[in-house]
Amino acid sequence: MRTILVLCLALAGCSESFSAEMEIAAAELKDPSSAQFRHLTRVGNLVCGEINGKNSYGGYVGFEPFYVRDGKATLADKTGDNLIDVTNELRIVNTCADARLSQLNEKMKN
Repeated sequence: MRTILVLCLALAGCSESFSAEMEIAAAELKDPSSAQFRHLTRVGNLVCGEINGKNSYGGYVGFEPFYVRDGKATLADKTGDNLIDVTNELRIVNTCADARLSQLNEKMKN
């Protein structure tokens, strides 16, 4: 967990307030200790961002969207196949994107 937090701080400048959600999301990876995070955002009880991890061959697969809600992580490549699941995922991704844009706009104003 300490490695994950250090990577997050180095890559994204995130705070420790995301540590529980980062641990939950990292547990979904093949190699949880390889987790890298960026663009972490909190919207109410939802934490979203991008996660990267190593595959079976030891190579990083690239950053993918993820979110953690109510103690459960959902990674972009593990979403449901039916229309209701996909629609819900799109709503969540849009919520995360809107929050991230708001954060960036605030940074630009300052």
